[in-house]
Amino acid sequence: MGGSQRRQGRSWDGKTWTTLRIPNFDAGLETWDDLLSIVAWSDTDVWVPSRHGWIYRWNGTQWSKMKVPQPWPTTRLERIWGTGPDNLYVIASTLPPKGRRKELDQLRGDLYRLLHWNGSSWTTEMLSPGGTLDAIHGSGPNDVWVVGLSTATDPYQALTYHFDGTSWTHHALPSGSGFIRAVFATKPGEAWGVGDDSSWNTATSSLLYRWDGRRWSVLQTGAARGLFALFAPPGARPLVAGPRLLLRGK
Repeated sequence: MGGSQRRQGRSWDGKTWTTLRIPNFDAGLETWDDLLSIVAWSDTDVWVPSRHGWIYRWNGTQWSKMKVPQPWPTTRLERIWGTGPDNLYVIASTLPPKGRRKELDQLRGDLYRLLHWNGSSWTTEMLSPGGTLDAIHGSGPNDVWVVGLSTATDPYQALTYHFDGTSWTHHALPSGSGFIRAVFATKPGEAWGVGDDSSWNTATSSLLYRWDGRRWSVLQTGAARGLFALFAPPGARPLVAGPRLLLRGK
C-alpha cells in the first residue's frame, strides 16, 4: 500500500502489478493518507484501514468506504487482521502519525483500542493500559495475538495478549527481554515475534521470540535494533525484515 500523496494499492496477477487508486471520498480532506495494513480473502474482498479513520473496501471493481467507530476526535486505524468479513480486528489509536514514539513517557491512558467487527456491528475488545498496541495476528478465530508496549510501568512492560476464543490473557515475556513489534501465529500453541531488546529510546539489538504453548523464549538475531516485519508459516523457518535487511531463522 502507498499513501504519502495519494491513496493507492497494487494488485499482483502472477505476472504484473496493477495500481488501484483509492478515490478521495471526502471533499476538502487531504489527498494523502497513510495505509499501513491490508487483509484480503479473495481478489473481490479486500479491506484497508486508513489513518483518517475509515476502512476502504475493494469488491473487485471499485472502492467503497466503511465507517468505523470513532473513540476519539482524531481516530486513526493502524493495523488489521481477521479470519473473514464477519470476524475482523482493527487496532485504533489517537496519536499523530509522525514522531509518536519520541515522547513515550506521555503515552498514558486510553490511547489505543482493539476494535472487532462481527459482520454487522463494531465492539471494543481491548483498551491499552497506557502505551501502544502495535501488531495483531492469529492462526484462526480462537488463536489471536496482540502485542504492544505499556508505558504505565517503570521500566516499560511488553504487552503480549492471547485470545483463545473466550477471553484475552496476558503472557509475559521473560524478564528484561524487551518487547515485540510484530507477531505471527503459526498455529495454536506456536507463535513468533520480533522486536527489540529494550524500549525505543534505549534498544541496541533485535530479538526473535517464540511461543511454545506455555511460555515465550528469546532468540538472538545478531541484528541491530529495528526489525519490524515477520513471516513464519507452518513447517518453515521464520523470516524477519527491517530497513534494508532480511533474515531467515535457523
